[in-house]
Amino acid sequence: IAIGLVGNFFSFLVFSSKDMRSVSSNVYLLLLACSDSFYLISVLFAKILSVLKCIYFTNSAIDPYNNSIVWCSIFQFILDLCSNYSTSLILAFTMERFIAIYLPIRFKDLCTVRRARLI
Repeated sequence: IAIGLVGNFFSFLVFSSKDMRSVSSNVYLLLLACSDSFYLISVLFAKILSVLKCIYFTNSAIDPYNNSIVWCSIFQFILDLCSNYSTSLILAFTMERFIAIYLPIRFKDLCTVRRARLI
């Protein structure tokens, strides 16, 4: 998790520069770094809660993640959203590369930064 967060942080720094944001494929990679970071943070949060439950709250009913339907639902929604969003971004990035290879003449018209941001 730590290595992933550090790597995503550096990816965010690189892809968020003004020059890099002018290319549509870099927009996908910037958003992918953000989405993966949120996913790693949510996994870290889940692991910390489960470790705390095992060590400190073994006989206690204090466990917001497992005992609260609301928190469990919200947390699972965020976890699934980040995971599915990363997959969708990879699919969009792959489709853009497909267009670049098979329609190189129309690539600049079809794959714009504006469309990448909308997707």
